[in-house]
Amino acid sequence: MTRKTFVIVVRADPIVCGHSTEARNLAEAALLAGYEPYIVTWSEELLERSGLPLKPKNAIEPYSEGITILRPAPVGNYKILDGRYNLGMTSAIVDLASQDPTMEMTIMCLYLQPHASIVLDAVEAIRGAWGEDFDVTTIAEAVGSDVTNLLSNALVDGNFGAAVTVLTQFLAFDIPVCVSQFTLDEIMRHALEVDAKINTNFTSRIKAKAALSYPALCCTDYTELPASVASSVLAERQLIPNKYVLYLSRVIEAKGVFELVEGFSKSRLIDAGYELVIAGCGEALKDVQEVTKSIPSIRHITDVADSEKAAIFNGASAYVLPSKFHPTFVETFGIVITEAMLTQCGPVITCRTGGIPEATGDHCVYAVPGNSEKSGVAFDTCAESLREKLELVCLDMSESERTTLTNGAREYSLQFDRSNVFALLESKANAARSA
Repeated sequence: MTRKTFVIVVRADPIVCGHSTEARNLAEAALLAGYEPYIVTWSEELLERSGLPLKPKNAIEPYSEGITILRPAPVGNYKILDGRYNLGMTSAIVDLASQDPTMEMTIMCLYLQPHASIVLDAVEAIRGAWGEDFDVTTIAEAVGSDVTNLLSNALVDGNFGAAVTVLTQFLAFDIPVCVSQFTLDEIMRHALEVDAKINTNFTSRIKAKAALSYPALCCTDYTELPASVASSVLAERQLIPNKYVLYLSRVIEAKGVFELVEGFSKSRLIDAGYELVIAGCGEALKDVQEVTKSIPSIRHITDVADSEKAAIFNGASAYVLPSKFHPTFVETFGIVITEAMLTQCGPVITCRTGGIPEATGDHCVYAVPGNSEKSGVAFDTCAESLREKLELVCLDMSESERTTLTNGAREYSLQFDRSNVFALLESKANAARSA
């Protein structure tokens, strides 16, 4: 029987990011489908220096036996100013291929930069060493920062070389996919701009080749939460079921956390005994803590473990993620929203921005989004809208209305189970091999 490996190149745990969770879920699904899964990622030493938000090490759930995590050491010395870790990760993939040149290898990267070049360099080395017949198929998943960070900012700055590089690498993969239709539409929009400016043909090529692949979730982690576990977690965290509103995500300005604080602080929820729980860390955490330090009904949790997430979601009277269009970040799907909906916590309150409607299926309550300003009309409008929606969901909505909304949310979210997502990717990979 042919040995089958599934290699994922990604920013994995301990990074606080929905796509690190997605990588775990794809690896678990690949294991169940008969593959040897490998996650090739960055060294913990480098991550600790990066400034990225990280989970506490004791908060990370172990991977299933049979999943191998590779954190290669950098290759080369100080004379190589950058790229030492990239070369280490490329080398790890090539070393894996050298174990059995008759294997069937599928390599997937989440985040195009810098993972696309790592994968493409590895494939070039593998085929250079063992010939074009080596059975390797590549999948590239374009996510939010590839579009709203790299492509958008490159074009704003007039850096068409960077945009061309990103688009060329995306198309160099056998199977280029996007995490949402919004992401695909944004890539097409940017490709049109590049084509018009420098006479390329990216738009037609992307239209012909790129496809949709939603993020993979382990639905049972959220739908099969034992009541005893839920009550134990809430008791440990001193949370009263259905008496708190939850924000669980990276704490950054682009996710509307300041508007949420303003809206909650002016709502009737405080007098009704509700808390706002802000769970997460990020570059805006200290600023948010400073703003909320005099509001006793707002509290922060910065060390949520993977094993606690479902219970903390489940106990919330509402989950709120008021993400907005921002120059540095736009929510291209909203994995955390889907996680919340699977737990059947109180209704989700969010904004109709980016790919969020694809994550919610409109089984939610929409507030008016803010913009990049930290004050002014848009800020005030968003905060006031959030106040209204919080009062509607937590105080004014009937129990039957809440149940109808949360039941529909869970039913819609089940389509994103990792087994479904992996099966579609596997089907695309098999079709590419047969082409």
